[in-house]
Formats: sequence, structure tokens, C-alpha cells
Amino acid sequence: KVILTANAFGCDINCNGPFQGTEFLVFNKANLVAGAAAATNFFPPPQGLFTLRAAQNLSANTTLFMVSHGVNLIRIWSVTGVPGVGPGATFTTVDRPILNMSIPPDAQQLGGLPLIATNDDRFLEAVFRNGSLWTTAAVGCIPGGDVVTRSCLRLIEVMTLGLTVNQDFNFGISGIYMYFPAVTLDSLNNLIGVFSRSSSSEFAGVWASGRLASDPPNSLQNPTLIKAGEAHYSPFANRWGDYSAASVDPVDPTKVWISGEYARIE
Repeated sequence: KVILTANAFGCDINCNGPFQGTEFLVFNKANLVAGAAAATNFFPPPQGLFTLRAAQNLSANTTLFMVSHGVNLIRIWSVTGVPGVGPGATFTTVDRPILNMSIPPDAQQLGGLPLIATNDDRFLEAVFRNGSLWTTAAVGCIPGGDVVTRSCLRLIEVMTLGLTVNQDFNFGISGIYMYFPAVTLDSLNNLIGVFSRSSSSEFAGVWASGRLASDPPNSLQNPTLIKAGEAHYSPFANRWGDYSAASVDPVDPTKVWISGEYARIE
């Protein structure tokens, strides 16, 4: 199956109506692959919380997972069944406590204003493999040695057996803003991530980090620079763009491809 999620809004004359809730549509994947009309099951709003993030399935598991969060909880959807087969797709949800989530501040950059928009604290990516479900977001936190709230990375691991939270932590660096993360898992269950980063002394660039499956819990390795920012970012609006990505190589699943954005000299 394939899942499409959406945030639903009412539509007035300018289509700026109030938030109606989340919704999702489940497709029969075999129908899609065959190029045929796909059987579907639609679950209208309100499904709860804001922005359902469907997790990429890197396992043989036929259950698909989705995640969203409140201030201090993560809600996990387990979607089973296939549209057009028997009773079709159905789902259950559970809530688990997590550390508080908070909207990150906009990011400083070399050259001063404008600040770069980091948007909000919704989950930006989710992936599961071998019983491990990871999701990530940008949140506000005060890094060690700092006194100012920065935009930090948030990482949460849920074990799919029992749906229990195994790891839950913020990763921040004093004086640094990190935002729009994406993560995936290689075939050895090592986590690889990519994100945008800037500060008052550096242009917005592309950085990567990760953790081995054997690393201490709730830890991320020191980030590595992938592409340094080249210029002050001053577009018609301060929107940066949530375009980071991390994907396992289809031939060698021990390798991961990453992509991200940097501020370029015009």
C-alpha cells in the first residue's frame, strides 16, 4: 500500500478557511504498479493532531506506520490491510509520552537580517527498518553552554514491537541553528541524516550527521560539512524550503544518498 496524507482546511472565497484536521488516503500499490485504477480507502478529517508523517518502509513488514505529535506526546498510526482486498485498510493508534516539542526560532545567518524561516516543529521525515521507527523535526532548545534558544534537531526512535519510545533527544550546538532535517536507516540500522545549518558567523549550508546502531543512546555524532553556504540569503521572502532528503542506495543498502540546500552566490 501507499499512503498520502494531508492537512485539511476549509475553503472560503480565498481558500483561507480554518484548519479542519488531518486526513489520509491509502492506495493499493499493486494496482499503481500495474498502471491500473487503484483501489483506495479514504480516512477523512479529523484524524488528529497536525501533519501526519507516513514512514518509509525499508522492511518486509506489511504494516505501515505514521507519526504526529502533540506538545509532549507522539501518536503512532499502524495501518494494516490493503484497499480492495477483504475488509481493506484499517488502522489503530497509540500515544506515547515524549519530551516537550516547541517551535524553533528563525535562524540567524552571516550578514544579518533577514532571519531564515525554520517553519515549525512538525515531523519532517519518518522511516522504519528491522523493528526501528525513526522520526525527526526541528525544535527550539538551548544547547549546552548556550543561553539562547536555537533551532535544534529532534530525533525519536520507536520500537515497532510494542510501539515503545526507545530514544528521544534534542541535538543542539551553542550558537548554531539547524533546521529541516531528513533521516534514513541503512541496512545495518545505522542512522544517517542531513540538514541545513547557519549562524551569525556562517552562511546557510548543508551538513550531515548520524549515529551507528552501536552508539550510546540519545546521541548523534559530530556533524560533517557537505557544502558550505556561499552568500547571504535575502530573497523576496525569508522562506528557506523544506527540501532535505536522505535515501538508501538501491544497489548497495549500506550507502545513503543525501541532498540539501545552501545559499549560493548569484
